Amino acid sequence: MLDNYPDVLSFRQVMEITHVGRNLLLRLLNSGEIPAFRMGKLWKVYKQDLIQYMSQCPDPISFFWGKKNPVGLRSRNPAGFNLIDF
Repeated sequence: MLDNYPDVLSFRQVMEITHVGRNLLLRLLNSGEIPAFRMGKLWKVYKQDLIQYMSQCPDPISFFWGKKNPVGLRSRNPAGFNLIDF
């Protein structure tokens, strides 16, 4: 699945693999939901830890929203789109 990636992933590589943005990934790393460590200012994630986290994620919606309730995001949506329908 991730054969082309090294055993220790950079922040940008984790963003590529998970297809999440910078802020959500920072939230997942800071909360410890995705196991990670820092080398100076740089975040590092073991590939095996990321694979395990992704395999335990119950569904893509909870992974994308960082296991938060997306309904709360409607109030910050000025266009009025229902984000759950996308």
